[in-house]
Amino acid sequence: MLAGFALLPWIESTWLLLADAALMAFAFTQVSFFVHDAGHFQIFESRRHNDYLGIFVANLLLGMGYAWWCDNHNRHHGHPNEVELDPDTNIPILAFSRDQARSKTGLARLIVKYQSYLFFPMTALEAVSKRRGVILYLWQRRFKYRRWEVALTTAHYVLYLSFLFLVLSPVNALLFILVHQALYGVYMATTFAHNHIGMPLIPDDAKLSFLHREVVTARNLKSNRWTSFWWGGVDYHIEHHLFPAIPRCRLRKAQKIVKAYCLERSIPYYETGAFQSFKEMLVFLHEASKPLWRKARNERDLYYRGTESGKRLKP
Repeated sequence: MLAGFALLPWIESTWLLLADAALMAFAFTQVSFFVHDAGHFQIFESRRHNDYLGIFVANLLLGMGYAWWCDNHNRHHGHPNEVELDPDTNIPILAFSRDQARSKTGLARLIVKYQSYLFFPMTALEAVSKRRGVILYLWQRRFKYRRWEVALTTAHYVLYLSFLFLVLSPVNALLFILVHQALYGVYMATTFAHNHIGMPLIPDDAKLSFLHREVVTARNLKSNRWTSFWWGGVDYHIEHHLFPAIPRCRLRKAQKIVKAYCLERSIPYYETGAFQSFKEMLVFLHEASKPLWRKARNERDLYYRGTESGKRLKP
């Protein structure tokens, strides 16, 4: 991250500027993984030390919100893939079930209809969406360390924007911000999306044990040490959900124990490659949006169905 900022004053080529924006998107996402780890108390034994690190990284370095992240992510861990209770399955412009698709209206309904085609392009807006959520959370909610989070988030935007417009022309500064934030959103969204999208949805009143609920709703990625670094450790997502406080550097060892335990007891333990995972996600999103396609087709059939007088009926 420091290298990306340090290079900016010396860059004259637009292509190098875009490359630096891509480098910064990678750095921001990698640093974001520390927020995730601190929120689960994976780094220090002391909860307070984890909180201090999380606030420093999330609010000052990234311009995000540590309390917002913990609130949202902990609710997800408490109710993974439970349709009404998991915030990750309640996204205004996505539908994870056919009932959700039918309930959409207006522009959201149009987007959901084509969500399998629009999913990856929409991830470019993920960072902006999260920043909006953080700002609303800081404005509306009261929580521990709120003053520090507001001050550090404000400091981030002041430092980030003033530095860019100081060392770059206004056009290049805006170009850098656009590419940086878009790629940051793509990397961050695609890292976490494969963990649960396309896995079974659980009714809110399902009587499942903790073990079964956490295992059957999560998907692991087949990976090695290098790809695990890219994914921030959440490629071992089953193990992470079962034992959230395990440091990511120990998840690989934990997998051997958990996988063997599940296989011995015929508990579904799903693991696949990254490309197959994304394929399954897109198929799942397309299936969820099918009622909207069917309704449109029925309306077209009604419109073109002639009456005895040969007139067309309006749907």
